[in-house]
Amino acid sequence: MNTVKISIEGQITLPQEIREKFSLHEGDSLIVTTEEEKILLKPVVRISDMRGIIQIPEWKNDLLTMRMEIDE
Repeated sequence: MNTVKISIEGQITLPQEIREKFSLHEGDSLIVTTEEEKILLKPVVRISDMRGIIQIPEWKNDLLTMRMEIDE
């Protein structure tokens, strides 16, 4: 179990093993919520992190290209 202290500014430092486990880096954001007597921290998923997860079928790429050419 890890413990952290709250600084005078209300900040905490997450232990390195937790930052590594969840691939958290300086500047990343966390969502803070509560559940009964618990404080929960959840990493914010950025759209840029999801790049490449969803593949667009080739025929849709063709349609998007055609639409952009028509709009021009």
